[in-house]
Amino acid sequence: MNKLVFIFLFVMFSAMGLAFATSDLQASILRIATYNLWNPIFEEKYSGQNTWNERLPFILENILSSESDVICLEEVGKNAYRDLIQNSDINSHYTSFYVSHASSKQGQEEGRDGIACFYKSKKVTLMKLVQSPDGSRPTHRRDFYVDLKLNEQRETPVHFRIACTHLDSEKDLTIGNTQLSALVEDVLKVDNEKGLDFIVVCGDFNEGEDELLRPRYEIMHNAGFFTDGSVKATRPEALDVRHKGHVDWIYFKKLSTLNFDLISLAPIGDEKGSDHKLTLTDVKVTTSLQNADHGVFFGKLSNN
Repeated sequence: MNKLVFIFLFVMFSAMGLAFATSDLQASILRIATYNLWNPIFEEKYSGQNTWNERLPFILENILSSESDVICLEEVGKNAYRDLIQNSDINSHYTSFYVSHASSKQGQEEGRDGIACFYKSKKVTLMKLVQSPDGSRPTHRRDFYVDLKLNEQRETPVHFRIACTHLDSEKDLTIGNTQLSALVEDVLKVDNEKGLDFIVVCGDFNEGEDELLRPRYEIMHNAGFFTDGSVKATRPEALDVRHKGHVDWIYFKKLSTLNFDLISLAPIGDEKGSDHKLTLTDVKVTTSLQNADHGVFFGKLSNN
C-alpha cells in the first residue's frame, strides 16, 4: 500500500512540475527574410531585356506568401520601391523604408538602386535606423541596420538588430569583403544598456556554399555569427548565372541569455520573379518568465 501511495505521489508531483515548467516558458516565432529583386538596369545589362512589369506580380506574391515579419530587399530601384508600396496588400501588411546607394558617378547624389526593409508593425517596433554614413567603404553601396523590439507582453522585452547588405561581386572581390568587415564592425557596437538579445546580418553575399574560397563566410564566422544550417540554392536553377547555389545568407549572433532555435525554410520563387529566391528563416524565441538565466543553449539548429 505504501508503495502505491509513493508511486501516486511521485507521478502527481512530476506532472505538476512539468506543468509549472511549461507555463514558465513563453515562445514566439519571428520570421526573417532577404530577397534580391533583380534591378531592371542589371537585368537589361546582362540579359538584354527589361521584364520588371512581368516579374512584379510574382515578386509581390513571393513577399506576401512568405509571411515574413521582417524582410530586407536588395537591388531595389526607386521606381521599383514605389511599385511595391503602392500595392494595397503590401501596404496592409508592412511598414517600410528605403535607403539609396551612393552614386558611382560625379554630380549625382543617389545611385541607380538601393536597399529596403519591410516589417510588420503589429509584430515589431522600430527603435532605431542607422545607415552607413557614405558610400566609400570602399564601394558606393550603402548598408543599414535597424534595432527592433518584439511587440509582446514579456517580463523582459526581446530586442534585436537586423542589418541588410548587398556585397560587390565584380572587379576586385576584396571590395565586397572590406564592405562586409566594416558592416560587422558597425553592428557589433552595442550599448549594453539597450539590452540587445541577438544580431542578424542578411542580404546578397554573392558568395556560394560551393565556392572554394569563402572569405565572407570567414569574416562572419570569426565575428561569432552562424546560420540556420541551410545550403539550399537561393538562385533559380533555370538561370545560367555567375554565382550559383546558396548566395543569399542570414547570419545570427547571440548576445544574451535568450534562448532561440533557428528553423531553416525552403527558399521561395523562381526565374519568373527574380534571379534570386526569397530566403527566410524562422527564429523560435523562448524566454523563461521567472528564471531567464536557466536552460540556455546556443543556436540549436533544425532543418525542415
